[in-house]
Amino acid sequence: MNYKYFFILPILLFLSCQKEDLANLSDSFTVRRNGADMPAYVYGNATNKNFLVYLHGGPGGTGLGIRSGWQETVEAQYGVVYWDQRGSGMSQGHLSEENLNVDEMIKDVSALVQVLKHKYGEDIQLFLMGHSWGSTLGTAVLTADNGAAQALFNGWIHAAAGYNWCQIWTEEVANFKSIAEAQIAQNEEVAYWESGIELANDIDVASCQDFRLNAEGFKAEGILQNSGVINPHIQAASFFQTEIFKNNQSITNKTLIKTNTFFDKELPALDLTDKLSLITLPTLVLHGKYDLAVPHSIGVSYYENIGSTEKEMVTFEKSGHQLHSTESDVFAAAVLEFMELYQ
Repeated sequence: MNYKYFFILPILLFLSCQKEDLANLSDSFTVRRNGADMPAYVYGNATNKNFLVYLHGGPGGTGLGIRSGWQETVEAQYGVVYWDQRGSGMSQGHLSEENLNVDEMIKDVSALVQVLKHKYGEDIQLFLMGHSWGSTLGTAVLTADNGAAQALFNGWIHAAAGYNWCQIWTEEVANFKSIAEAQIAQNEEVAYWESGIELANDIDVASCQDFRLNAEGFKAEGILQNSGVINPHIQAASFFQTEIFKNNQSITNKTLIKTNTFFDKELPALDLTDKLSLITLPTLVLHGKYDLAVPHSIGVSYYENIGSTEKEMVTFEKSGHQLHSTESDVFAAAVLEFMELYQ
């Protein structure tokens, strides 16, 4: 006789044997959903039942990559959840074009919330925070199904991100040239910035796929650091940020994120402009003045067009794209003030 067993269980949890003290969390678990095993690492003090859920950048980044100085202050008062998205960081599984897309990632965030409530209690309060691509994903999460997921969170922190993939290309060119011209006027690294302007003029903004200036932007921010325009980075302490784990493709599926599967199909079609008014959660927008990956003007536009009546924007005057590690004290203070206000 043949027996068939059907397990209708959307989320499988692998919990550690030892229950963690909420006052001094150092916890981890894995969310398994539709072909992806996605690890989460929880640190901090959650005695007040408040957690900050972080969505990392990339696509293809790692949750622990942002744990670089600012978190010490925040973790002293709140639990912080560092989670690797499908196809990113230390996540594993069986991914393909069918299950590596924004819609699946939206569902993953909902699954993560279910796990957190199962593990730490239905009465926990959650804040959602994204950086770069993570904030774009967060916006997609909060505007899906007419904004239904907003009921899961007390507030939303949007850092250094866009909401329309192709918009970034157009504004990136203008922003790069503006900063370059200002540096040339101050006689700073003239040869470099002149060559940068030539590159900016050569970018095919209509394709939304010419990554040359985006890649150059990170080098340019290094030049701005050397010139004292933006602050130097605080390096992440986590070993997950080392080159071994960043580049070890045999233990992660993030190669799929970096290939045509995601970048050529999902991202160019991602335009959340018409959905911004759906965001009514209390919102904190954080953006670096000298961001050469996602221009500051896009952060301003995001702030102006979301539907929330309780919103604030903080501009980081000495930062580019990695504002959490160039002005970590300002970043931590802004996050703490926001969470304290809406917990």
